[in-house]
Amino acid sequence: MNSALYKTHGELFFDNNNFDQTTIFNTVIFDWNGVLSTSTFFEGYIEQLSANLLRNTMFANLDLIKLWMRGDVDYHHVCQWLASQTDINQDSIEAALILSVQNFVINQQLLKIIDGLRVKKIKVIMHTDNMDVFEHFLTANPMITAKFDHIYNSSDIKILKKDNGMDGIKYVWSHAQCKPDSTLFIDDVHKTGQLFESLGGKFFWFDPGNSEKSTDKLQKYLKNYT
Repeated sequence: MNSALYKTHGELFFDNNNFDQTTIFNTVIFDWNGVLSTSTFFEGYIEQLSANLLRNTMFANLDLIKLWMRGDVDYHHVCQWLASQTDINQDSIEAALILSVQNFVINQQLLKIIDGLRVKKIKVIMHTDNMDVFEHFLTANPMITAKFDHIYNSSDIKILKKDNGMDGIKYVWSHAQCKPDSTLFIDDVHKTGQLFESLGGKFFWFDPGNSEKSTDKLQKYLKNYT
C-alpha cells in the first residue's frame, strides 16, 4: 500500500518500507474537520433534536453541500432551504449555525505541535473543504488563525480538494509554493491521502475517532522528520 501510515486492528503504524528516511518536511498541511476539530454544526446552540434534524437534512443533500463548499451558494441560501424543509424558522437556524461555528473546539495539543513547527521555521497550512460560514470561526479566533502561514477554504478558492484529480491540492501547492516531496498532509480521509501521495506528497492518516492517540503518534512522527 502507498500510505505512509496504515490502519490495522484499530492501531496506527508507520510503514518504513514506503517512506524515504532522508525526507525532512518543510511544509505541513492540516485538514480542519476530523483533524483540528471534531465539532459539528448547531451543536449546543439549538435543542438537540432540532440540531440532529438540521444536520441530517443538510447532509442528505450532497449536491447542495458541494455547491456550498465551492462557494456557489452562501449560508443564507442554505438556511432558507433548511427552513423550508423543517418547522424551524430561518433566523433561529442562522443564529444557531453561526454561534456553533464561532465556538468550534480545536485540538489544543495540535496547536502546541503547530507552535513547535513554526519555531522550526516550517510552513504550516490549514486546507479545508468548508463553507463560507467558517469565516465566522476565523474572525472570532484571531489568535488561532495567526498560527498558520496560509488558510485555504474551498468556498474561498472555489474548488474542493479532490475536484478534477486533486485540483484543490494543486492550487494550494502552487499558491503556497510547496514542494510535494517535502510536504506532509494530515487528513482523516484515506482516499484524499492516497491521491495526495500519488502527486508526490506524504500522508498521515488522522483518526477522528481516536484523536488523542493520533495526536501522540503525529507528535512522535514529526520529531523524526522535521
